[in-house]
Formats: sequence, C-alpha cells, structure tokens
Amino acid sequence: MLEGFLFNFSLFLFGYNWFGYLTGGVLCLLSALLHKIINLIILYGFNIIDIYINLFRFITKQINMVNANFLILLIVLSMVYVLIGDFAATIVIIVGRKAQKLSSSIDIMTNLAQSKTDLFQVNQKEKFSIALLFSHLLIIPVCLYLLNN
Repeated sequence: MLEGFLFNFSLFLFGYNWFGYLTGGVLCLLSALLHKIINLIILYGFNIIDIYINLFRFITKQINMVNANFLILLIVLSMVYVLIGDFAATIVIIVGRKAQKLSSSIDIMTNLAQSKTDLFQVNQKEKFSIALLFSHLLIIPVCLYLLNN
C-alpha cells in the first residue's frame, strides 16, 4: 500500500511523464528501506543505538560488505535502489506505450469473443502425445527436486 501511495504521490507532484514515473519507481524501492527502519523503531522503540546497529547489519547483509562506513553503505544501497527503480519504471513506460499502440487489437479480440465461433476448438493439424504429457508431469518435479538438492 505504501508503494502505491508513493508512486501515485510522485505522479501527483511531477505529472504523468518520464520524470514522474522514474521518481515513483525510485520511491517504491526506497520504501523497502523505509519499511525496515519503521519496523526497527516498532521493535526496539526509540533506542537509537539499537536501531543504528540493526540497520547497519541489514545494510551490510544487503551489500555483502564487512567493515564499511555506515553512511557510505546507506548511499550505495540507496543508489542501487535508485537504479533498479529507474530500470523498472523505464520498462513499464515502454510496455505501456506498446500497449497503447496495440489498442486496436483489443477491439479485434472483443469482436472475436462476441462472435459465434468456438474459441476453444482443437486444431486438428496439431498432434498431441499423451506419453509426452505424462513424461513432462514426471520430469518437471524431478528436475525441480534435483535443482533444490
């Protein structure tokens, strides 16, 4: 809910443009760090030393750095979140624009669904194999088990 609020707040402040979307993506990812800080305050109260130690441990686990300065780690983690947020927002913008271009195909699909043709007809030219179906039902769980172990 916080991520949705932050994204919509960003769009409200900066408008429905690249900057608004990119800022919203960054805020969504930074909300995870904010959520961690709030959880630490709830768990430990306002004891600053405990909050500092636990936040520092969280960040060192995220970045896999030992014996680093707290401020540097916070900046590095924030920059990683900014880059990932910008990347995600860019992908969403590109996909959204492609979806707008394909809006005419939605009309075609609506007309097709309303037509009297059966959408679930089996194409007689395609060949199905019951043996391959059962082999997939056996092989996939076995591969997943092997990957897990």
